[in-house]
Amino acid sequence: MNKEQFWSIIDEVRNEVMAETDDIEEMVEPLVERLSQLSDVEIIRWGKIFALYQKLSYKDNILAADYVINDALSDDGFDYFRAWITAHGKSVFLNALNNPDTLADLNPERLETWCEEMIYASSMAYSQKHSSDTEAEDRYYDEYDKYTLSAEEIAEIEAEILYANNAISADEQNFDWEEDENLLRKMLPKLSEMFM
Repeated sequence: MNKEQFWSIIDEVRNEVMAETDDIEEMVEPLVERLSQLSDVEIIRWGKIFALYQKLSYKDNILAADYVINDALSDDGFDYFRAWITAHGKSVFLNALNNPDTLADLNPERLETWCEEMIYASSMAYSQKHSSDTEAEDRYYDEYDKYTLSAEEIAEIEAEILYANNAISADEQNFDWEEDENLLRKMLPKLSEMFM
């Protein structure tokens, strides 16, 4: 499992599901089914790659987009929002990190921009694959915690990301935009027009 295969699986499942519905959350069940057919190591690697993309998207301007769209801030909600972005595929994800205002092109709806279960897709797939094993979930997390992506793999993933100029890590808590409508409108003009 590498980053190309990671995104290919997301695209394959999303395209199948979105042919029938507009609800991106509907892709989680078929994604879990698809992942459950991989080897244990591939399932874990998929989960590790997903977690890395989640970490790399933990940026204040992505949080600002979440705030504008959903009119609220929460740690869990921000995780679900970033999972929702990832569910839309590589180009949407990379474009959002470069310019979160591109999320307006998805015509998002308030409170429908979360995809919580995507976060657990690899663990659910592992458990589904080993459904007769009552210890499968514990074993998944044990193996997951032991496994690491190589420095080369991480560097290769990071190299494709071009962040917006003003993006900083959200955990630095430098939210100059918080409750500043003028700054939010400047940062995210299309999303602000849709939601403010």
